[in-house]
Amino acid sequence: MELKDLPGTYALPILKLPETSYYIDLALKQFREVDNPMSYIDFDSSDGITLCKYAKIVSCSCSVCAIVARPLEAQICCTKGLHTLE
Repeated sequence: MELKDLPGTYALPILKLPETSYYIDLALKQFREVDNPMSYIDFDSSDGITLCKYAKIVSCSCSVCAIVARPLEAQICCTKGLHTLE
C-alpha cells in the first residue's frame, strides 16, 4: 500500500521563513513548526494574522479557510457557497 492509497492523507503546505518553517494546517487553523510540530501559532493570534496575510490565507465567517492568490480573492466564495472569503 502506498501513501497515496490511504484515505484522508495529504501533504500540508509549508511556509518557509528565514528563521523557521511552518506547516500550514487549514483544518486546525494553525501554523505548526516543521522541526517541532507541538509548537504552533493559531491563525487568529496577532502573529497568526500577520502570517496569514503573508501566506495569502483567507477565511470565511463560517470558518472555512483557503490559500488563495490575491487577484482571485474578490471572486472566491467558501466551499459551502454561502459567504465571500475575506
